[in-house]
Amino acid sequence: MNRMSQLRGGTSGKGKITLFTHEDFEGASLEIEDSNMQIQKLWPHDRIRSVIVQGNPWVLYEEPGFWGVPAFFEEGRYKVIEFMCDLKKSGSAKQLLDDLGSPEISLFSPSRFSGTYEWEKIEDPTTMKWVSVGKAGIWGVRAKDDSLWGSAKQISVGTTSVWGVKADGVVNARIGIGADSPCGKEWATVDGEPMKHVSVSSEGHVWAIDEKDKIWYRKGANNQFALGTGWKMVSGNLKQISVGKCGVWGVNSDYQVWFRLNTYGDPETDGTGWMRIDGRFQQIYSGPEGVIALAANRDMYYRANVGEKDGKSMTSFNEGTHWIRIEQDKESKIIFKQFEFAKNSLWAVDKDNNVYYKDRIFDDLESNYAVRVFGDEPDFSMYNFAEKGTTAKVSSGGWALYSEPNYKGKISYLFPNDSVGNDPPSKVNPMKAWFAQIGSARPIRGQNYRTPMMRINLDWAKKEVSSSEEILFSEDVTNESDDYLDAPWLPTFDLETSVTHQFEVYLMQYLSGGSVIRGCEFTVNNTEPVEFEIGANGPNLFTGEDFHQQLDTTFVFKDETKSTTQAKKTRILKLPPLVPPKCTFRAKIVMYRAKVKVPFQAEFKVGFSPKFEEGGESWHENGMYEGLDESNVKIDLQCIRMANTRKVSKMINGLGDDM
Repeated sequence: MNRMSQLRGGTSGKGKITLFTHEDFEGASLEIEDSNMQIQKLWPHDRIRSVIVQGNPWVLYEEPGFWGVPAFFEEGRYKVIEFMCDLKKSGSAKQLLDDLGSPEISLFSPSRFSGTYEWEKIEDPTTMKWVSVGKAGIWGVRAKDDSLWGSAKQISVGTTSVWGVKADGVVNARIGIGADSPCGKEWATVDGEPMKHVSVSSEGHVWAIDEKDKIWYRKGANNQFALGTGWKMVSGNLKQISVGKCGVWGVNSDYQVWFRLNTYGDPETDGTGWMRIDGRFQQIYSGPEGVIALAANRDMYYRANVGEKDGKSMTSFNEGTHWIRIEQDKESKIIFKQFEFAKNSLWAVDKDNNVYYKDRIFDDLESNYAVRVFGDEPDFSMYNFAEKGTTAKVSSGGWALYSEPNYKGKISYLFPNDSVGNDPPSKVNPMKAWFAQIGSARPIRGQNYRTPMMRINLDWAKKEVSSSEEILFSEDVTNESDDYLDAPWLPTFDLETSVTHQFEVYLMQYLSGGSVIRGCEFTVNNTEPVEFEIGANGPNLFTGEDFHQQLDTTFVFKDETKSTTQAKKTRILKLPPLVPPKCTFRAKIVMYRAKVKVPFQAEFKVGFSPKFEEGGESWHENGMYEGLDESNVKIDLQCIRMANTRKVSKMINGLGDDM
């Protein structure tokens, strides 16, 4: 009877990280249990060469305040850090306290424009560095601005007013816009701090960002009283903001996306608080029918399920559910640097300051696909999904997303409300941008999500080999004639061969929290073909190619103690079509079975299987491997010649009876 093995417990508490100045956990060390924005006083050294993490993941940064190139470490032992070895004047260490239990993520394939409505370039010699569209029309800022009110940086169009920011940060508003004066009546200078970005909605509500990234709301501003009464500072920091029917949205200097609660529908209010939205972008726009964002690589994304459908809100605050990338053909892709859209038309400025528009943008969007993932997925071939995803929405736990299948390429680490990646992308950074493609995905290991991994070492020197044989076909036929006869058997013989491998650990394995090795994957150290005897029937044989090919595959435990795999193959053997003259002919087909037993030691660790060497706590268990090779099939042909009964003449070479 199997007994439960003892101690496979998890780390108590929230965990810690231990830093070492040398590889293989040598040299000076420092144990950190809480996030630290500046570790210079605690760590006077200029390098980190190895790390031990217990519990939830940690992120090390080259600079204070969680800035600079990040290095992500899950629970485990890192003997050698291959990157981010040298700190600058000081660094920082941040522990991620997210609950990693019950991981779930949704991955989304890109949408694309079907091409029914093409991009149209505005054929005008005047180039624009900014374009804005609203009920008051389409306005732009010339690339080389020499307008009456000076050089402008940015502009925003509403219904009865147009707001803009000059190069010196002064805010101007074009007021008096109406049916009888579509270009407005005058420019008005708006009081307040120097601004760098302003946004006005179709209802005339105005938000702005000053040069220190502070957020401002214009009190009393609406279509009836365009200028309002004054500015009100709103908590938070952003570098760009947009207000529209879909609410107030913004992007900060870290490219994080924020949504202002209770602003959907464009009410005359400054909202009630900020909600962090997944994704990282350089620019975002809140329009009448949706929210579109521009990534650092100039790809466009739209926010799915913003607002209401059939009179019902899709989410608690109408913030939407996830981002969908809008794919463009590589050959005809236009690199945009700024855009806005009206009810169903998109206006944009490319990198050369040319203006484009696309009509019926939402009608032209093709559907995309989604898949929910709950565990390690080296690729998505088993799902009705694209080869690669482009965006993701974390429901629970933490996730590592790879740019290529089989956990290769650059990595981004996503959590329900945060991400650790490289935004904007950098050639020297080993992480990937949030908006890169997703070729494989896996849950992040930590305090509430600890999975066993194992490696089995077979002791081939102690192997035991036995053999047996089974006659699959045997038939004798006698041919007394002097000619060949047709064989009485069919010219072919069908049979099924197989190879079987079974690994069994002696004791059941448990982790704290109930995790077991059922489903645990492993590979083994293969060996040269194993020789076995078949008696006097022929020379010794060796385990076959199928046997060793199967032994090279990945094995999975089907329960708490056993992993079994079997591969079968249909073979067709050809038998002789003729029986030789004057003989008793025997055709026989024999299967020679080889049974191999090898003791092994299973080495267990906690972590992610492809990174076995970096695993956390470890232990060992003994077990037995049994392999059965039923792929050696031989044809045995025997021909027993009959005695020659024909009379031989004695008259040979002229000799007579005296011979």
